[in-house]
Amino acid sequence: MKGNLSVLGSLLAAACLVGSAGHATAQDFPNKPIRIVVANSAGSIADLAARTLGQEMSKTLGQPIIVEAKPGANQLIGLDFVHKQPADGHTLILTYITALAALPTMVKSLNFDPLKDFPPITTVFRIRVYLTTPRKQPWSNFEQFAAYAKANPGRLNFGSNNVPVRLIFESMFGQLGVNLVHVPFTGAGPLIQALATDQIQIVLTNEQYLNTFKEQIQPIAITGTLRDPKYPNLPTLTELGFPQMRDADYMLNIRSGTPQPIVDRLYNAAVQALRTPEVRAAYTKMQFEPVGNSTQDAAKAFADEAASYTAVARKLGLQPQ
Repeated sequence: MKGNLSVLGSLLAAACLVGSAGHATAQDFPNKPIRIVVANSAGSIADLAARTLGQEMSKTLGQPIIVEAKPGANQLIGLDFVHKQPADGHTLILTYITALAALPTMVKSLNFDPLKDFPPITTVFRIRVYLTTPRKQPWSNFEQFAAYAKANPGRLNFGSNNVPVRLIFESMFGQLGVNLVHVPFTGAGPLIQALATDQIQIVLTNEQYLNTFKEQIQPIAITGTLRDPKYPNLPTLTELGFPQMRDADYMLNIRSGTPQPIVDRLYNAAVQALRTPEVRAAYTKMQFEPVGNSTQDAAKAFADEAASYTAVARKLGLQPQ
């Protein structure tokens, strides 16, 4: 009996040590510089946003935050790198959540599950996206565009520079019962140039490009559920019946298995940073809308996005390659 009590005591002591070690890890976090990986090139939207956010977060966390650009392969290079790092909170990724959510519909043999392996900490910022067409076309609103496309099957082109955008366009065209030809692009710049010169007739783009080419292109709808005060007569795609065409959300994600106290500390630092005048001013200048929603709300939005793309791909009969 005495021997059994001794063994039990040793087990309890070991359990206490493990618990203390875990607690100490959370309490001591961060104990080295933190990396925010962006799976896009330096100077991209995600890169600029991450640098602005990281500078403020470092003041709260007491450690430098280094932004590392790891572009390529539909974000796979950056995501694979983060997936291989320890789940200790010192490596994060700021990513365009649509591209991450749509990966299982695009890539056949992923070595990770986006939803399970990269849970979000918070939505960092949001960009309103405009459904845009050339001004020289005979339509001036969404209804006229839809009628023209229906009357002229296969004569109009639409462009995209990533698979998720093509998916939601195909979904919208399916609902409308119209047939447009897809033209792929490798970047946003060439895509908008093609729109401005009427090589393609419809794209999704942001306000920056809209303002730059305002003499050549015009918006006919906007993503989101609320109308843009700058364009009060512009309908939202939600009110037109296409809720799958959402705003572009960028989230701060972390490796699954990271202790919850560490996730909470990172969340608090990110939200505090997003509330500072410095970050808000910088994001406004870049035409980003800072968000900073709860981890639970971000996770639900991420899951909804993934379910939406799975449904669209299934409906269109698309298989991951």
